[in-house]
Amino acid sequence: MNLFSTIDGLKPYILQALDDLHFKSMTPIQELSIREILQDKDIIAKAKTGSGKTLAFIIPTLNKIDISERVPQALIIVPTRELCMQIVAVAREMTKYSENFKIVSLYGGVKLYEQTTYMQSGTHIIVATPGRLKDHLDRGNVDLSLIKTLILDEADKMLDMGFYDEIVSLIKRLEKRRQTLLFSATLPEKVLKLADTILKDPLLLAVDTAQENIQESFMVSSNLKEDILKVILYKSPSKAILFCNTKEETYEIEELLKTHNISCALLNGDLDQISRNEALIQLANGSARILVATDIASRGLDVDDIDMVLNYKLPDKKEVYTHRIGRSARAEKSGEAISLFFKSQKAFFELLSENHSELKIDGNKFASKLPSANKTFVISAGKRDKMSPKDILGALIKDIGITYEHIGDITIHEHRSYVAIKNGIKISHGNLKIKGKNRKIWTI
Repeated sequence: MNLFSTIDGLKPYILQALDDLHFKSMTPIQELSIREILQDKDIIAKAKTGSGKTLAFIIPTLNKIDISERVPQALIIVPTRELCMQIVAVAREMTKYSENFKIVSLYGGVKLYEQTTYMQSGTHIIVATPGRLKDHLDRGNVDLSLIKTLILDEADKMLDMGFYDEIVSLIKRLEKRRQTLLFSATLPEKVLKLADTILKDPLLLAVDTAQENIQESFMVSSNLKEDILKVILYKSPSKAILFCNTKEETYEIEELLKTHNISCALLNGDLDQISRNEALIQLANGSARILVATDIASRGLDVDDIDMVLNYKLPDKKEVYTHRIGRSARAEKSGEAISLFFKSQKAFFELLSENHSELKIDGNKFASKLPSANKTFVISAGKRDKMSPKDILGALIKDIGITYEHIGDITIHEHRSYVAIKNGIKISHGNLKIKGKNRKIWTI
């Protein structure tokens, strides 16, 4: 039984999409918030990363949209383009059985005129980062006068990034008679101040944010590079995120890991959107064991089954530490977080983590190298070419001759498609004939 069907008034197309996901239960934040949101109440929701909060606000928000009116009726403001893309993907999954539902994403790294052109035929929901939304509003590209629901997701992160005044200014452009939902993993004073400014008689909904299903451990080090290598070769993670505090450190650690035959991908603010997407795809599909990243990866990345988070040095705030380790143990699963730091930082670590132990390494259990299970191949066609997984499978099996067992995840974006192929299977770069046309194919 789909437990969401016990919620009165959910539209059939939403329930049908939820049936496809085979959820056995609702998460605590979903149980607490969905019915309240459906009753048009303002809420402040405190819930950790991976708690199911996206569905908690997407389901009731979609349910209240009048599809016959193609005007922006809901606005979701988020701190990063990655989170923006994740929310749009969830919303589109939830609306796949509803005709003519349009969701627009507005974030940096995409030309303004492309986003403006896409909005010209109308939209029901806008998901945006603050800076890019302001750009469009200043140019008169978007009308928010009919917004009924405003959602701020990961509010603490947005305020940490310095968006307080910008958010307040944006919200002043909206009608006062609206529903406002604020979701945040932590509720520091500045978030509560914002909530007091923009919400009316809100309900405070909170679920336990303790990381009880994450095993936290640490290593005091005098040589961080040497010891991070030891930890990785000792633990042999299959899917991990290694957080660094600076972009320069990510490049150094990426080079270190590759030198020792440890498969990895890189994610930092220097990369363009395609490169960011491809780094996440490699981690998700088993083409990279470790994602070496700055805190751009601590929020809004929807990658399942991350078994370990590594901190190469400590972040400077507890909130950042909480979000980093929250990338593991998502959806009630267990995970592990290991932090490396100098002896002088031990007291600070005690403030960041309440439940931890010192990591002990057995010197006889080191792996010699950590290759990836797969390689990722890129195909120069995507959704705009009406590409489907079936088309790609057919071409790989029929024309190249590899077997179904050698093919892993297939991910299709607007202009490119990505397919994971088991390591050791040789596919020549060049052209692959799909749907009667030659498509370029290469590895990342």
